[in-house]
Amino acid sequence: MDDAVSDDFKTTNIAAKTGQNVTLLCEIEDKTHMWKWVKAKEKEVVFFFRDGHVQSEGQHPAYLNRVFSLMNATLGDVILTNVMTNDTGTYECRGFVNETRSWKPINIINLRVVDPPAQTGGSIGPIVATIVCAVLLVAAVGGFCIYRRRQPRGERNHDLAEQL
Repeated sequence: MDDAVSDDFKTTNIAAKTGQNVTLLCEIEDKTHMWKWVKAKEKEVVFFFRDGHVQSEGQHPAYLNRVFSLMNATLGDVILTNVMTNDTGTYECRGFVNETRSWKPINIINLRVVDPPAQTGGSIGPIVATIVCAVLLVAAVGGFCIYRRRQPRGERNHDLAEQL
């Protein structure tokens, strides 16, 4: 059996928001000449690498121009860009075993993509400022009315005569 593909594989859970980029780590221990990422349930080929080259033939159209290998493509690590909610699912990195002529899982990633919370309105600052101004205006008018009411009637008329 190839050293690059072991019977021990790990499962990782990743949560992301729509529009983010997600790194799918395969973590192949040794260089292998053929590996792929597959969305398990749908059996969609996400990314396929063979003999030193990325193979776009057979890649599911939903992943074209959205999946890129990291620096060392022979290790199976890729980036899935601009994730969407329909990218939610289980992804398997599989390496090809020459002796058995079969694919073996190396790493499994459960990806959950959610929409970010909806933005509610803008800033409440202008609303609060308007309310504070209205309260102050009402208090000033109320204070003035109370002041005028407490003045004796004669003083009010006298004040008016002086103003004219």
